[in-house]
Amino acid sequence: MRQLITNFKHTKFEGSAKETIELKFVSKEKAAEMMAKHLGFYSNDNEQKKDSINIIEWV
Repeated sequence: MRQLITNFKHTKFEGSAKETIELKFVSKEKAAEMMAKHLGFYSNDNEQKKDSINIIEWV
């Protein structure tokens, strides 16, 4: 949840007793993409893109 918050602002006035908290979040599309990456929905894509180089062969 912390990664979805892009901006946090807390204002507190003691004289007038006003307290304001502002939160700005990332877009819904970006949040869905971040959640999909976290849950591993792109693991098949990552497997296809692997170009592994065996270091032992080069030695």
